[in-house]
Amino acid sequence: MPAETGWRIAIEQIELGHARIDWRDATTRPATALRIDALDLSLQKLRWPVEAPSPVKLAGRLAPLAGDGDAARGEPASFTAQGEASHRAAKLALELKALDLHWLAPYVAQALLPQLDGRVSLASTLDWADGDAPRLALSQLTATAEGLRVSEA
Repeated sequence: MPAETGWRIAIEQIELGHARIDWRDATTRPATALRIDALDLSLQKLRWPVEAPSPVKLAGRLAPLAGDGDAARGEPASFTAQGEASHRAAKLALELKALDLHWLAPYVAQALLPQLDGRVSLASTLDWADGDAPRLALSQLTATAEGLRVSEA
């Protein structure tokens, strides 16, 4: 008699579109309030037990929240991640465009005395794996800065 194989799950596609996440962190001084919106996530060919990495696409925008909970004025940053991922490994092309460093000031101030201002854009390839030979590598990293200023806090 063959052994029981357990649960098997096959999902061809999961789509999450136009989602929003409001982030409020009262542990920073000043408190941080950011919004991720226009959040789109696509996962394809999900299997359990996992047979192979699944195609992944993620895109969205990031901006500070105004005091009333609405998104603040100004141009949001945008981000994308695209590639393949599983519970044991991921290979993703990552891109972040026009991130205003001022939005991250409460976090940066915890580790860096000078204040940073300006906008940065980053692109890279992420290669991560778990297991007997774990790895985490960023390759093909490119970075650009616009209006970068370093000043005393």
